[in-house]
Amino acid sequence: MNLAAGPEPVSPYALNRYTPRCSLTRSLLLDLTQKRQRITISCGLQMLTIKNDLARVFEHLIRHRNQTHRGPLIDGRMLTMTSAKGRRPRYRAPALEKGLDILEVLADSRLPLSQVELAQKLGRSQGELFRMLTCLEDRGYVGRESESGRFKVTLRLYQLGHKQNAASLLRNAARVPMEWLTEQIGQACHLSVQSGSSLLILMERMPSQRVCLAVGEGSTFPLVETTSGRLLLSQLSPEEVATFVTDDETCAQKSPFERKRILSAVRGFRKNGYAVAKSSVTGGVTDIATTVGVRGTDTLAVLVVPCLTLAHQKRSNNARYFEAVRQSAAEINRNLGIIGQ
Repeated sequence: MNLAAGPEPVSPYALNRYTPRCSLTRSLLLDLTQKRQRITISCGLQMLTIKNDLARVFEHLIRHRNQTHRGPLIDGRMLTMTSAKGRRPRYRAPALEKGLDILEVLADSRLPLSQVELAQKLGRSQGELFRMLTCLEDRGYVGRESESGRFKVTLRLYQLGHKQNAASLLRNAARVPMEWLTEQIGQACHLSVQSGSSLLILMERMPSQRVCLAVGEGSTFPLVETTSGRLLLSQLSPEEVATFVTDDETCAQKSPFERKRILSAVRGFRKNGYAVAKSSVTGGVTDIATTVGVRGTDTLAVLVVPCLTLAHQKRSNNARYFEAVRQSAAEINRNLGIIGQ
């Protein structure tokens, strides 16, 4: 039934047919019928107006939700399309995000922060942060200064992170990306870390079918003699590098000119952030290397491809190799949980 249109009007002929002949009775009945029609039409219009208003409200809510969360609801959960710090998580967890924001701000601050300062930096009210700070303090992730009551991060996250062996983390994170890399370029690759004043080959992968250069896992080389070692040294400050070169036994046996050449190579790698250089260990080999992991931690390592130039190759493939190394290193970092490198 169309509420806006109302019921069909009653014909006077129908009234004449089914109502008494009395003119007064007939006129009263006609008047009552017309009033009923007007009432029905009025109610129908009101219901239609309410229905349209509800539709507009619902449309406004949908538009507001999309603008706020930028994603549809799936099984009652909000799906987002981008992520925080370049990548917003697919599903929102406001309470967890609030706690992580607090930890990140405290970790980035050199000095402890008060609840007021935290609220200002995060753009939240103090009431929002009170219970979260209390929970983090109870779980040992956040501590307070006894005098000022300001908040600071504890070593709880450091303890959790060190429950996992760095070497195992690196091997697990690098295995698949390194296998992909070898098949893409047809060259071997290896992952190396610093071990005192030496370079340790932590992991190696070989292509399935190709003549290439192999370096055995577990092999060690003087740090300053290799491209990978110099790239690792470039992650230190210039003062730390100078101290290392002065104290290192291998460097002590070199001439002042050779030591300057090592320092120059380290400076160049620090400026570029990667290394493409002829190997000082094996002739006819070009090392293409980049770092993975986090500087200043046990996860810092170098991914390197020692490119062996074959007789049938007419041109250098260094640019293509470097791009593949870069992609593999980025995947290793993602597997380690490192974002933004």
